[in-house]
Amino acid sequence: MCSTTWGQVLYGMRVARDMYRLMKSELFPLDSMHGRRGYTQKEVAVYEDFDEAVNACTRANQGFEARHYILDESGKEYYAGVWID
Repeated sequence: MCSTTWGQVLYGMRVARDMYRLMKSELFPLDSMHGRRGYTQKEVAVYEDFDEAVNACTRANQGFEARHYILDESGKEYYAGVWID
């Protein structure tokens, strides 16, 4: 029988945990031809523990101009205490 809890799925004897990616969103330089700005998304770190990911994200947002957020395996973004689809 398989028991499921938030953040974990049991497969036999092995526990697979969700992974949380700390991402950084940085503004590109202005595209002079089109007059628009874009953003690059870079993976900074990967965490198994959600609370560790949130703490790392909070620290990163205090010290850098780039916006940092958490991305879960389903593609949802966590920023400023809110999950965004």
